[in-house]
Amino acid sequence: MPKLPQKIHTAAETLWNYHRLSMNAPQQADILLVAGSHDLEVAKKGAELALNGTYNEIVVSGGAGKVTSGTFAQPEAVIFKQIMVEKGVDKERIIVEDQARNSGENITLTHQLLGEKATRVRSGLLVTKPYMERRLLATAMKQGPEVLWAVTSPDLSLTDYLSTPEAAQRTIELMVGDLQRIDTYATK
Repeated sequence: MPKLPQKIHTAAETLWNYHRLSMNAPQQADILLVAGSHDLEVAKKGAELALNGTYNEIVVSGGAGKVTSGTFAQPEAVIFKQIMVEKGVDKERIIVEDQARNSGENITLTHQLLGEKATRVRSGLLVTKPYMERRLLATAMKQGPEVLWAVTSPDLSLTDYLSTPEAAQRTIELMVGDLQRIDTYATK
């Protein structure tokens, strides 16, 4: 990990701990929703859950987000599906929602997609980045209050995320941005 000034490291650790909810991931739910992002570990965690749990529907959601726009050659959901299939998940089981540009759209566009299939969702497990658990769960609870939601993420530490100066800068900026969005989303 790059050496950060202690004050910054302490603040980053506080944000990290706030964003992580460390919920127990249910092994069974109506939907496993893997939210796309720049973090490919999320897809691997989604595959692990899909292979070891019972989910009526498995959805990967993500188009081109703020970080991946111009970086990924394909939508996040397409890349995540490829990773999950490589890890052993049956490609026929994975539904791709490849238009979402943010966490709100991950939920609303997935809801629309499943509505077209007449799929009833009463329970759901969200998979996201460790520092986005709180915001994605709050978003899902607001956008789909009829669903009993849980959230999980790859078991990675802040140290894992701060492995290079570029990653440290980006991670801290994204954590601060998520904190701001928790506040601004509430007013919307």
